[in-house]
Amino acid sequence: MRKLVLGLILCVGAVISIIAPSVMHADNLEKLPEPVLKVNPDPVTNPDDWFFNYRLTNLAETTDDLVEKTVGSKLEIDGDSWWLYPSYNSASVGFSTSKSTITRIEYGETGYTQKTSVSESYYFNHLHYLTGLKENTTYHYRVIYQDRAGTVKATEDKVFTTKQFTSEVKLTNQDFPLQITSSGTYVLTEDITSDGLGINIKANDVIIDLNGHTLIYDNAPPTATPDPTSGWQYVEDANYGIRAGRWNFVNSSIFNGTIKQGANGETGMTPIFLFHMSGTTQNEIAGVTVDYYSDSNIGMRTGNGHIHHNVVYDRGAVIEDRHSGLRSIHAGTDSQVTYNSLRRFRHRGIDCGANCEVAMNELYSDSYDTNSFAIGSGEDHFIHDNKIFGLGYLFIGIGWGNGMTASGNLIYGRCYAPNMRSTEYARPSSVAGMRVTSYYDSDVFKDMLVENNTIVLKAEKSPVGDIGCTMARGLWVTNGTRDHESALVYRKNTIKVEAMPGNFDISKSGVYYNGDVNNALTTVTIQGTGWTSEEIADAILLEDNHLITNVNHIVLGEGYGITNGARFYGTTFEKIEHDSEFFRPVRLGFWYWNTLGNKIIDTKLVGISEKEFEPYFYGGTGKMDIKYGFSKNPQFVDQHGSAIANQTITIQIDGDETTQITTDAGGYASFEVITNKYYKYGNSVENGGISGTPAQIDYQAYQFSLANYQPNTMPISSLKSASQIVLEKVGGNDGNDDVANDDDQASDEKPKNETASTGQKAASQTSPKKFPISGTQNVKILLSSLALGFITYLSIIVFRHHK
Repeated sequence: MRKLVLGLILCVGAVISIIAPSVMHADNLEKLPEPVLKVNPDPVTNPDDWFFNYRLTNLAETTDDLVEKTVGSKLEIDGDSWWLYPSYNSASVGFSTSKSTITRIEYGETGYTQKTSVSESYYFNHLHYLTGLKENTTYHYRVIYQDRAGTVKATEDKVFTTKQFTSEVKLTNQDFPLQITSSGTYVLTEDITSDGLGINIKANDVIIDLNGHTLIYDNAPPTATPDPTSGWQYVEDANYGIRAGRWNFVNSSIFNGTIKQGANGETGMTPIFLFHMSGTTQNEIAGVTVDYYSDSNIGMRTGNGHIHHNVVYDRGAVIEDRHSGLRSIHAGTDSQVTYNSLRRFRHRGIDCGANCEVAMNELYSDSYDTNSFAIGSGEDHFIHDNKIFGLGYLFIGIGWGNGMTASGNLIYGRCYAPNMRSTEYARPSSVAGMRVTSYYDSDVFKDMLVENNTIVLKAEKSPVGDIGCTMARGLWVTNGTRDHESALVYRKNTIKVEAMPGNFDISKSGVYYNGDVNNALTTVTIQGTGWTSEEIADAILLEDNHLITNVNHIVLGEGYGITNGARFYGTTFEKIEHDSEFFRPVRLGFWYWNTLGNKIIDTKLVGISEKEFEPYFYGGTGKMDIKYGFSKNPQFVDQHGSAIANQTITIQIDGDETTQITTDAGGYASFEVITNKYYKYGNSVENGGISGTPAQIDYQAYQFSLANYQPNTMPISSLKSASQIVLEKVGGNDGNDDVANDDDQASDEKPKNETASTGQKAASQTSPKKFPISGTQNVKILLSSLALGFITYLSIIVFRHHK
C-alpha cells in the first residue's frame, strides 16, 4: 500500500513538472529596489520632479490613519482590473493593487528570462510593456509587487500568445508624418521620431497598435500656421501626436505603447486629439502612456468610447486661460473611463460628456490654477471607487452634475503649494473634497447622490509668505433645487479636515474670508441659491456622515450664498484635540444674508461637550436659525394597548409650533423631537436695522392630540426612551367594552397624560393569564420524566462498571 501511495505522488509530480517545469511561483522573492527621490528639485523650474518627491513622501496612504484604514491592510491584485493586450512583438499588461505598490513583470518562453523596468514609484494602477517578443509565440509571465512595508508577492504563472502579421500595415520612421486614409490596422515596428505631426486619421475603423514602441512628436517647430480664431485644432498638420481630422471619422482605436512630446514643446500640442469624432463613434484607447509638458496642453481628447488602463504624465506648469479647463483625459458622451493612472496633472484630470462611468482611476493633481477638478462635472455620471490625491493652488476632488452619483471614492488632499502659482486670487493654496456651486441663483442642481466616500484634507504652512493653507473644505455644496423629491443627498461619508501641528498659523488661514477661520477650514460648507430670501428649501439631506476636525464641522452660509433647509441626520461629530483653539463645530450666517430652517437630528458627539456643540453665529445682520433634536418612530396605542392605526395626530411643542403626522396600519409614525432652537433675528440692512442678539429655546414637552382621545403631554426626557405613546379614548369606550376584562378596567383607571414608559410599566405588572395543561400535555410530561429516569439509571451502571 505504501508503495502505491508513493507511486501516485511521483506521478503527480511528474505531471506538474511537464506542465510548467521552470515558471512555477517562487517561494523566496527578492525585494524590488525602492523609489529614489529626485536630487534637490527646484520647485519653479522642475515642477514635475518636485511633485514626484512630495507625492512620494506626503501623499502616501501611510501618512494618515484614516486614509490607510480606507485602503486596507490586505495586499492583493484586484482580479477585475486585469487586462492583457497581446500584440505582434510585444504585450501590454494592466492591473490594480489593493495598496500602493512598486511592480515588475518577469516573462519568457520557458522561464522568466526577461524583466520589465520596476515602476518608478508606488501606485495603485499599473501598466507594463513586455517587449522584444516573437510573433505567434506563447510566453509565460508573472507580476511581482511590493508594498511600502516591504512585503513582496507574486502572481501565479500566466500565459499568452502573440499575434501573427497577416494584412496589417507595418510602419517605420520613413512613414512619418503619416496620413491614414483607409480603414485597417497599422502597427509600429520600431520607435518613431517625427519633427511635427505623428499620425492624422482620415478614415473610419482604424486601429493603431504602437506594438510596445514610443512615438515622439513635436520634435521641431511646426511648419503650419494656427487658425486665428480657434488655435491649432483645425490645422490638420499641426504638431499633434495622433489626431483625427475634423471630418467626423468614427471608431478609432489606439493600443500598447507611448506617445511623447518632443524637444520643441509647442503650446497646446496634444498627444491624442480625437475630439472632432462623430457622436456615434466608439473609440478605444488602452495601454497607452502619454507624456507631455508644453504650455496650456492637454493629454487625451478622445471622443466617445472606452478609455482604460492608460498612464498620463503631465509635466508642465503654465496655464494661459484656466477657463479652457486643461484636461488630462477628456472623453465624450456615453463613455467609460476606467483603471487609468494620471500620475501628475496641472489643472483638471478626467472630464466626460453626459452619461459616463468614471471608475477605478488613480489621479494625482498638482494644481496650478483655480478649479482644478480631479474628476469634473457632468450629467448622469457614475463616479465610483477612484483614488484621488492632490495639492496646490485650488485642488478639488470631484465636481458636480445633475443626476450624478459619487460612491466609494477616496480623496486625499494636502493644502500646500511651494510657490504662488496664479495671480487670480492672492492665496497660495486651497483644497476641497467635493464642490457643488450655485452662482447667484443662476444654477440649480438636482438628483445628486454622494455616498460612502472618504475625504481627508490636511491644512499646513506653505513656504509662500506667512499664510499657508487658506481654505480646506471637505464637502463644499449648494442647496440646489427647491424640490425635495430632487434633493441632493450626502450619506455615509467620512470627512476629515485637520489643521496640522507645527509652524502652520491657523489664525491666518481665513485672511481672505473676512478673517473668519471657521469659514475657511471646515468638513462641510453649504451655500445656496438666493441671498436674502426667507424661503425654506427642503432640498439637501446629509445623513449618517462622520465628520472629524479640529476647526469647524459645519458652515451654513458663505460668500456664494445662503443656506436654507439643510438637514443633518445621524451625524457623528468628532473632535481632533490638537491645535483646536479655533474649534467651533457649527457656524451660521454670512453678511446680511439669511440662513433659516436648518436642523441637526440624532447627533453623536465624540470628544465634544453639549455646551461646546452650541452654534456660533456670524456677526452679520441676516436672520439665522438652527434646531437640534432626535427622531422617533413610536407606536401610538390606546389605553388597552391596541394600535391607533391610520390616524392623523397633531403634535405641539411647548404650546408653540405644531405639526401633524399620520400613523400606519400598525400604529407607527415617524417624527422629529426638537430639543433646542438657536436663532438670531434682527432687522434687515435694507430697513436700517442692526444685528439681533443670539437667543436659545430649550423645549420641555410635546403634546399629542387626536379627536375623541385625551391629549397626552410628555416631557422630552421621557419621550426619548419611549417606544409607545398612549392616547386614552374619551370615556374609555373604544368599541370593545362588551369583552373588557378586569385588566382592561384597571387600565381605564390610569391617570391621564401618562407617559409611554409608565404605561409600559403598568402593563408589565398586570397579572399574566393562566392556561390549563391539556391531557396530551400531561402524557408528554410523564414520558419525559420516565426517559430522564432511565438515562440516569444507565449512567450509574456505566460509572460503576468503569470504577
